[in-house]
Order: sequence, then C-alpha cells, then structure tokens
Amino acid sequence: MNIILETVSTEQMEMLKNFYALYLHDLSEFSPILHPNENGFFEFDAFELICNRDELSPYFIKYEEKYVGFLLFAKSPFTAPETDFCINDLFLLKAYRGKKIADQAILELLKQHKGTYYVMQLKNNKTAVNFRKKFYQKNEIKYQEVEKISDDELCLTQTFTVPSLLFKS
Repeated sequence: MNIILETVSTEQMEMLKNFYALYLHDLSEFSPILHPNENGFFEFDAFELICNRDELSPYFIKYEEKYVGFLLFAKSPFTAPETDFCINDLFLLKAYRGKKIADQAILELLKQHKGTYYVMQLKNNKTAVNFRKKFYQKNEIKYQEVEKISDDELCLTQTFTVPSLLFKS
C-alpha cells in the first residue's frame, strides 16, 4: 500500500480548509457545539494558527496519487504536559475509510517522530475511539487513557511513547 504524508504547502491551505470543513461536518454528529457558519460552511476557528505556527504541521494523506485526507501534527506548546507530540486531527474521506490507510499514515508519522504522544477523541465518537484502540493493539503500543472535559465535551485521551522497536529495520 503506497501511502504518502505530504506537508501542506502555503499554496494548498485553501484545499486544507475544505478538508477541515468536511472533517468538522463529520464531527458535528458527535458534538452539539459544531455548526456551519452563515454560508453553510464548517469553519475551524483556529485555522489561522495552522498557517502561522511552526509547531503545527498539517499533512495531506495521499493514496494512489490522490489526496484522501489529512492529519494535523502538533509539537509543544500544543501538546499535553510531559508529551512531545500530538496527533491533533485525523480525517479520511469516507470512500477511503476501513482500508488501513489511516493506520499506514499514522505509522509513517510515528516513524518520522519518535517520542511521547498525546491523542484525544470525543468519547461518544465510538468509531474514532475504536479505531485508536485497535491501532494500539495491532501495533503493540502500550498507552494510558484518561477521561477529560475539553471545550465542555467529554473526551478520551491517550498518551504513549513510540518505541524504536516498533520500526524494526
């Protein structure tokens, strides 16, 4: 399976904004605080931060030469205390879900950035929660899980350290 993580360029920010609208639309099923704006568009209120902060790195996920999703990788100060990195957002277009594309994209990211990670999902987003737990189990990643309130919503957080053993040569 040929999965590529491609750093989002300045010229591609509009495409990323469109992917974020789709992502937020999907999340609105689980969050009563997400609504489209007056033009019917879901906007990420902190999108400008992504454009202006070196600690936030958006990547497109490419599969078979097509852009099929994105992930937002964060470094301190956009991580939890005592962690190095955060996989802040992860999105795949519906046609590409369930094909191990997200697994491969995350593994590629972990391979590039070894350290301690922080990940959070809305607790009632069972698909995301189950995906993460299966991913950790398949890859033998030991994690600590905590419930947390974030923006008035109940979330599950996981922290884990990526061991070098995960990526045997």
